[in-house]
Amino acid sequence: MVATSVVGSYTEANGVGYLLFIREGTLMFQPFDAGKLALSGEATPLVESILSFPGEVGPTAFSAFSASGGNLIYRTGDQQTIRMTWYDRSGKLLETVGEPSGYHEPMLSKDDTKLIFGKSDGSTPQDIYLHDFSRGNTTRLTFDPTSDSTAVFSPDETQVLFCSTRAGKEGFFRRSASGAGGEELVINFETASYPDSWSHDGKYLLYESNGGGKTKVDLWVLPMTGEPVPFPYLESPFEEAHAQFSPDGKWVAYTSNESGRSEVYVQSFPVGGGKWQISTAGGDQPQWRSDGKELFFMAPDRNILSVALDGSATLAIGRPTVVFQTATPLVGITDDRNTYVASKDGQRFLVNTLADTTNLQPLTLVLNWAGEIKK
Repeated sequence: MVATSVVGSYTEANGVGYLLFIREGTLMFQPFDAGKLALSGEATPLVESILSFPGEVGPTAFSAFSASGGNLIYRTGDQQTIRMTWYDRSGKLLETVGEPSGYHEPMLSKDDTKLIFGKSDGSTPQDIYLHDFSRGNTTRLTFDPTSDSTAVFSPDETQVLFCSTRAGKEGFFRRSASGAGGEELVINFETASYPDSWSHDGKYLLYESNGGGKTKVDLWVLPMTGEPVPFPYLESPFEEAHAQFSPDGKWVAYTSNESGRSEVYVQSFPVGGGKWQISTAGGDQPQWRSDGKELFFMAPDRNILSVALDGSATLAIGRPTVVFQTATPLVGITDDRNTYVASKDGQRFLVNTLADTTNLQPLTLVLNWAGEIKK
């Protein structure tokens, strides 16, 4: 299987431009008509050895943005591996979990004794694993040849729900967290969808869904009791993602680019009781403390920030304060649901950290790259 990820584009005034994507470590471009949503011609190499991470989900080290002729910024280098690393609130490294590999979207159990995550070594699609801290062992939960990702615990933590493709259909599946038994299909989808958060009362699952051309990425709710008929929570022209239920289920923290950049918001659940912007200079990956009195998020500069909250009646919001800056580049604003997770008391943080930063290459900025390739 050829690994291809589409992550950028450049469009001229007439609607014709280029689609940029990664193919086996090389940045490619191909003529693209945005009006017709059609590719033409052949894909052509632009930059080789783009920095990447193992697995089919995760950041890729380039960004294309429109300006006069189109600008491009990228970083080259060997494929990077990740260590899941514990830090305290001062940023002091405490310990690591497992060997370096391609880790994605960790989630802790309520008592911090178990961890689920996606993992790929780069040669195989991503699978779901469970690590038991009390026993010190890791169990592989999925074995299908397709990619399995974005896992969440059920409220009682006896089951793990994840997204995958089976028989050519995308959907959510669940299986026992013990690894026993088989998988159960929860629901199929027509467009790409990813689970974000399962409410503590077990009634609702928040998930992201591609709008299929009508909108971008929206937040939907799947009832987990009774008929599994999804309904929209936030549906707009913008991208809403990375949603997390508060522990009491009254609030949802999520990210949106409605302001022109990714920011963290908190809104009532169900919709109707108010909406507040939490971050002030960009933010992503919101994480609640287990008592709901503190919300963490990742800033574009890799700082983890904290905001005190009181949602007992309306929502009282404190001022964002820096907890510490993470050591890993490229984890601030990401396509992954989360690159870190907070312990239940908010005193420790498990962060996906680059295993080796000594060979990272500097960023390269190319001005008017689209104009250059026409010469």
